[in-house]
Amino acid sequence: MIEKVFLFLIGKEMVDFIAEYLKTIRTRRVFPDVSPGYMRTLVPEAAPQEGEKWDDIFRDIERVIMPGVRCLDI
Repeated sequence: MIEKVFLFLIGKEMVDFIAEYLKTIRTRRVFPDVSPGYMRTLVPEAAPQEGEKWDDIFRDIERVIMPGVRCLDI
């Protein structure tokens, strides 16, 4: 079970990430420069058997997910 303090810390980190995204939105591409299926090579074929560290998951947001996001989606 996630401890309350940890939940507050990761929640704040996500809010800070969103605030930074909105602050820098004009410097980001409106439409992604990726092809359909681009994520397949960036993530494992199967889900991990054990949980991963939050820092690794959070890093994947920018590395894996954000390249495929259109600014219009947010």
